[in-house]
Amino acid sequence: MVLPADRTGIQDLGAVSEADKHRLLAGCVALFNPSVNESYSRVLMEAWHYARPIVAHADCLATAAAVLDSGGGWLAGSEGAWMDAFVRVDRAAAEEMAALGAAGRVYAQEYGDWETAISRYEAAIASWSTRWNLRPTPSWAPSIRWCPACPMATPFPTKYCGSTGAPTSRL
Repeated sequence: MVLPADRTGIQDLGAVSEADKHRLLAGCVALFNPSVNESYSRVLMEAWHYARPIVAHADCLATAAAVLDSGGGWLAGSEGAWMDAFVRVDRAAAEEMAALGAAGRVYAQEYGDWETAISRYEAAIASWSTRWNLRPTPSWAPSIRWCPACPMATPFPTKYCGSTGAPTSRL
């Protein structure tokens, strides 16, 4: 995907492919996520992987908590707050944007990384198993595959990654 050089400002591209999404995230100044209906926002973690600051909706608990906990961006709720956020991003010094993006990246590495998340789940399962003297075997474990070429090591149920087309590996 190539955007014409004479286009500037906000552009609604509609639905884009995974590959285009990653190119856009790598090249953006910040990610604005106005959704109030998120349970876990993968796109926040993906933008933070590229060290991009986030503006998320103040009324969405999941994204607001991640932004506040990480220090990786700002919150906006009202129409005026969203307009102010666009102005703030436009006028922000490169150092401020880099610092916010870096804080988000640290958070995403801790809470949005597949290997880290699985390690926490395994530790929780082991602790639970020991406590109750049980040895559960997760039925999903043998079927999950991951793409080592993806920035987020995304889980896939198929032999080839939907984003990169690379072969996936079993956990």
